Parts: sequence; C-alpha cells; structure tokens
Amino acid sequence: MAATLAAAVVAAAAPAGGVPQADALPAPTSPADPAVATTWVNPAIRPGETEIPVSLQLSGSPTMDSGPVAAGSDLSVSLTLRNTSDEPVSGLELSARRAQPVGSAADARQALAAHDSQYAWYGLTAVQDEVLAPGESRTVNLTVPTAPGADGTLTIRDAGVYPVMFALRGVDGSVTTERFLLSAEDPGSAGDAEEEAAASVPPFSLVYPVTAEVDVTPGETGEAVADPPLLLRSEQLAGQLADGGRLDELLRVYEDATVGAGGSLELFHASCLALDPALVSVVDRMSDGYRVAPDRPDLQAPQRLRDSWTQDDESAASDPGRGVEDAQAWLERVRAVAAEGCVVSLPWANTDLRAVADADDAALMNEAIGRGPGVLQEALGTTGVTNTVIAPGGYVDPAVVDAAGWADHSSGAAAEDGAGGAAPEARNPVRVLVADNTVPAPAQAGDEEAIDPRFVELAPNVHAVRYQGSLAATLATVGRQPLTVGYSNTATRYDYRVDSEYSRAASAASALRLTVAENTAPPAAESAPDPVLAMLPPTLDPDSARRLLSAAAGVLADGAAEPLALGAYLTPNGSPAALAEGAEPGAPFPDPSVITDTEIIQASQQAGYLDDLTRLMVNDPAIALTRYGFTQPLRHELLNALAATGRNSLGGYDDAVARASRELNANRDTIQELRGSVALLPPGNVYTRASESSPLLLVAENRLPLPVEATIAYAATDPDDAIRLNRPGTVLIPAAGSITVQMTADIPSDQDQTQISLWLATPDGAPISSPVDISVQTRTGTAGLVVLVALLIVVMGLALVMRFGRQRRKKGADRPRAPAPDDAAQ
Repeated sequence: MAATLAAAVVAAAAPAGGVPQADALPAPTSPADPAVATTWVNPAIRPGETEIPVSLQLSGSPTMDSGPVAAGSDLSVSLTLRNTSDEPVSGLELSARRAQPVGSAADARQALAAHDSQYAWYGLTAVQDEVLAPGESRTVNLTVPTAPGADGTLTIRDAGVYPVMFALRGVDGSVTTERFLLSAEDPGSAGDAEEEAAASVPPFSLVYPVTAEVDVTPGETGEAVADPPLLLRSEQLAGQLADGGRLDELLRVYEDATVGAGGSLELFHASCLALDPALVSVVDRMSDGYRVAPDRPDLQAPQRLRDSWTQDDESAASDPGRGVEDAQAWLERVRAVAAEGCVVSLPWANTDLRAVADADDAALMNEAIGRGPGVLQEALGTTGVTNTVIAPGGYVDPAVVDAAGWADHSSGAAAEDGAGGAAPEARNPVRVLVADNTVPAPAQAGDEEAIDPRFVELAPNVHAVRYQGSLAATLATVGRQPLTVGYSNTATRYDYRVDSEYSRAASAASALRLTVAENTAPPAAESAPDPVLAMLPPTLDPDSARRLLSAAAGVLADGAAEPLALGAYLTPNGSPAALAEGAEPGAPFPDPSVITDTEIIQASQQAGYLDDLTRLMVNDPAIALTRYGFTQPLRHELLNALAATGRNSLGGYDDAVARASRELNANRDTIQELRGSVALLPPGNVYTRASESSPLLLVAENRLPLPVEATIAYAATDPDDAIRLNRPGTVLIPAAGSITVQMTADIPSDQDQTQISLWLATPDGAPISSPVDISVQTRTGTAGLVVLVALLIVVMGLALVMRFGRQRRKKGADRPRAPAPDDAAQ
C-alpha cells in the first residue's frame, strides 16, 4: 500500500516530456523567502515537526554500526531529547514504528517523506516522566525487539530495507519524528548470493569527491617562471589539512577502507577519487610555502620621483602560513593513491557549469573543464581519467553541451590561450556524468542495433552517462548541510535536518544496498544487470563517508555486487542511445540553487574585460610569462565565485551567495585596477597648434608585465564630424614602461578651439583605458587675441603717461613761489 501510494505521488509530481525546469532567478533569493520556499521544502511533508518544543535525534546505534541488522534481532539505539523552549517539559511519549519494506531508492525517499500514518507497525512505547529543563538534553537508550511475537516488536521477519520512525509526542499533542532506513538481512541467504554472484549481481562503481573552499586572497595575477607567492586570506584550509581536519579525515577514511589494514581491495578497484583541481593546485603551492593576509598590496600606481623619497611602503602585512608540512604530507598521500588507483578531475572549484556556460566566455569554460587533468598531472604525476565531466548539480543544459569540447583532453582541446576563442568540437568522446532522469532517452526496440541505455548522445562525441538519480539524491542528504538537488522530486523535498546526521547516513547506506539489490538480475535473466554508480556528494563529511564506504565494501564482500572501475563504467557496451525527439538535457524539477541572472551577468562582464585585457597584451619571447598566464588566476576567482558547493543547501545558500558577492566584487576591483595600468598621459590640458602640421604629443603608459599593443580612439565635440586625428595604426607600449605618441589633427579653419577625448583600445576597438580630455586650439585663433591684448597694454600705458604728466603740471602750478630779492629788501 505504502509503496503503491509513493509511486503514485512520484508519478503525479514528475514533469511531462522531460522538459528542463531549472530556470535561473533574477537575483539571489534566500530559502526563507516565500517566493522560493516551496521549491526547497514541500509544505505538505512532515508539517509542524520543527515546532514541537523538544527535538528528537538518533545519536547512535551499536546494532547498525556493524552493518545490516539480522532480521528478528534486537535494535539498540541512543536517542537525544533536547528542550528548545523556555519552559520545563515532561510527560513525553516516545514510540517506535515502521512502514512496510521498500523496493527501490525512489520508494525509500518517498517513505521518509510520507505521512506518519503509513508507519503502521507499532513497536515499543516509553513514557518520559522526568522533567526536561529549558535547554537541557537527555540521552535515552532503547532496545527495540524485531522478532515476531515479542513484546513491543517491530516484527521484521524477512531481509529487506525498512523505513523506521521514532515518534515523540508532547502533552499538547504535538509530534516530531526521527526517521531512517534500516537494512535487515537473512543470515541464511549469504551462501545463495555467492552461488549466483557470477551471473546475476550488478557491477558497482563509486565516485568519492574531495573538494573544499580555497580562499586565495583576491587579486592574484600570474608571474613569470612560476606561480606567484601564494597568499591566503585565512588558515581555514590549513585546519582542514591538519591532523583531524576534514580533508585529512576524508582521505584517511578512504585509505582505511581501501588500501589500509583490513581495507577492501575490491572497493579500491571499484572507486575513484574525484579531485577538485583548484584544491590540488592550492595545496601543491602551500607545500612550497605561503603567507596569510586578508588583502593583497595594491598595484603600484605612477608617482613623481620626489614623492617616492617620502612615501612609505603601503604593502599589506602578511604572516607566514603554518600548514606547509600538513600540505606536503596530505599531497604525498594523495599521490600514493593516484599512483595505484583511480583519480578523476572535478570542474575547477566544483563550479556550476550551467552558470559558466551562460556567462558565454570560452576561456572561462576552458578553465572550468579543460584545465583539471593538467593540474593533476603536474601535482600528482597522473592526469587520471580524462575526457570526463562530472556535473556538480547532477545535470547539464544545452549550453554546457555546446561547450563540452573543452573537455576533450586527449586531443589537447584545452589550449594555453583560450581568450576570445570558441569552444572546439570534440574529436574524441567526452563523457558527462549526470543523473538518469535529467536526460530522457527513447526505449530500445527489439530489432534495433544494440545500444547501452546508460549512454545518450547529446551532440557529436558528447555522451551523457547516466547514474541512479534516486540513490544520488539520497546520498546528497548526508552531513551537516544536506543538499537539495535539482533532479530530486519535489514530492520528496523537506528540511532534511529534521533527521540527525546519523540517521541520514544510515539511510544513505541502506539506499546504496537497496539499489544494488534492485539492479540484481534473476539467475535466468537473458541480459546482464545494469551497473550501479554511487555518486557521493561534494559536501561529504568523514563520518558519513566511513558509513557509506563500509556499505560499499559490504556489498562487494558479500558477493551482492562485483567491482567495476570508473573507466569501465564510462565505456558503453553498445551504441549510445539517441536523445528523445524534442527533448533537452536539464533538471526535471525546479532547482532553487542555480546561479542567478544578476551574478551571471557580473561574471560575464568581468570575463569579457579579462579577454580584452589579455588580447591587449603581447607575448614576448624574452619574458617567460604569457598574457593568458597573467590573467588566468583572475578567471579562477570567477569560477570560485560561481562554485556550486554549499549553494544547494538550505543552511548554506545564504553564506554561499555572500561569498560569491564578495569574490565578484573583489575581482571587479582588481580588473578595474589592471585596466588603469594602461593609460594615456597628455602633457597638459590645452594643446596649441602653431600650424596644421604641429604634432600632438601624448604619453602612453603601461604598468603591466608584458608589452601592450593598442590603438588610440577619440571623440571630438564637433557637430559636423569634420575633425580628424591622424593616428598611428597601433602602438606597442613596452612592458612596465611608456612611449611618446605623436599625432596631428585636421581641424577646420573656422574652429578656434576643440575639445577631444582620447583613450586606448584593443586592436578590435574595445576600450581599455579611461579617457583623457584636452583642448586643441590653433595659433591663428590666438593671434587676434594677442594683438588685442598688446593694443590694450599700449593704450593703457599711454593713458598712464598722460595722467602722470597732467598730475605733474598741476602740482607745479599750485606750488608757492619764492619771494623776489627786491621784495625781500623792503
């Protein structure tokens, strides 16, 4: 009944025709916003469970820690109750219940989201009379029987996967539940499985992603000979690499499960480390030493010589990094795994390929999917599995397919200088790993040429390789930040955090076993069983990884599956299927985590500016640094900003959006500063021509480490468009230098003064520097003014002379005369 109802709900929620639904939002929108809330959490699923004042979580189970539980044995669990209210709580009722066993991972997901009435088998009930104070936590240990006929039993007679629920009811009637999938096995069936293993069990592969945020201080550019000194914003990556850190433990869990003492060599051959090339590159650089600073020194601005005598050095202070030895040790361990086992590259920084494709920049996509194997080769000594794209969101859209030629690593499609170029066509098959419900394919007719239905041809030499989406969606819910993936049915979406990390890991392990059993063919089957690929999530945590690898090793050890290398999984047993007519690849359900239009536009503009800057520079044989190598780190910053990691999580979305905004803004500032490094410097704001052949002199400055080839563009305040500047075709400005540019101007004789704006541009016309404004005036236009000023001076001078003369004569007439001699005698 429950499975039938679940299948009906899934069918009702499934989109028709396989039409992609993952349209981007205009701007980032928090999962709490009503506009998108229902695409994250279906309000009809487990309503009110987060409102009860006491939370309930499964914190451990000695029974399940060792693997599947024997049918009929006791189930021991530890449950943690926590009072999240401001009032004391008592009279809580705790009960164990189960639903009927499920037959597929899709049914299991539906059962975990089903109404509690479907958990119709009641087991043990315990009343918690003790008062639970505000904020207090208490652990309750229970032993729940499963043998038929026992008191409080869940009645599990047969092997299978059972949805189990612990319900906590308050005195006010509110209920919260803790749910997980319990794997039960029949001890007497092991021998039969071994006898049938060779003919009926499915081949099994597992992809184990290793990625983390790499917080390189923004503003890095390439340098000659080698990478620039590594500058990190913080020591968070060093903490992950240190003993007990996430990256250290993730690798240790894999080593212990495969090549360590007691490990499974079958699992080692069936599994593949999916490594983030951005992470590998940074750890490799950390191993050679690094420094920590939140900001990078500004690019050196031009200054007068006398200013340099008194100006202090304003370079940002930095501290030496403490994770050098841990980086060295971790990298050596990865090299040891890669030397004997399988590694494959993730997209750079686990970036969202849909967003990169929509940014429509060839160089950016080149870095996203073309650069990885080369980085692995340089750091680890092997390229790993090539010509393979692992879609971070589990699906791709047509724009990604069009750019997939960059992943044709075997033909060298990932060019050193990809700026401004178009995506190459794939000359060799490129395999794109996606969830099975994101690429619809027609059914195979009996008389057709044999095809492998896992492979769908998306474009010439671009093949989708499908894996079990229901299993992958369940695996994605493990860890502290469970993921809501775009290919998951909206009928199964809820806040997965209502169940504990332990429960979700147990459910994921059970779903893995269930999918293997689901794909097991009967002994007399005419066709071989379909292979199973377990695609673990990029946010994998060590505890969940340990449980999942244990489950994988278990199905291989029990003979329920046989190991299949990833390279073999990527090799079809027949021809790829044709894409269904009118269908396109994409997410079959709304994906609320996609990068938004606003962010894509920002990234596209910045990528275009980087292309312009790259084309402006000229490679010089005497300089080891290339123009593409100089701007390459800034493209990596853009890919970091478009990273998918954390974005498809209810608890991580807002932080991921804030991080993307910071990185896009920081990258914008750096690009603006670099654009200001190439500038025109006029000798003055006014230029006076003695004649029509008088030269107009400008200084073109270049503070970049490579020569710059530019043109001079201009605009004049001339309504008749009669003004012409006689400019050189192109100007080659030396690296970290300047050059004087001489031009002449054709200006109509009736125009005494003209305003002209000039700027530097790329050879194809894209502006690259800020404009400078100058006034141009002719000598004839100033002659009349000079004569007039001279006449005024003469007139004023004459006026002053005449005035002084009159004043002297007047003073002479008024002065008293001396008495005559005769008069004095009288």
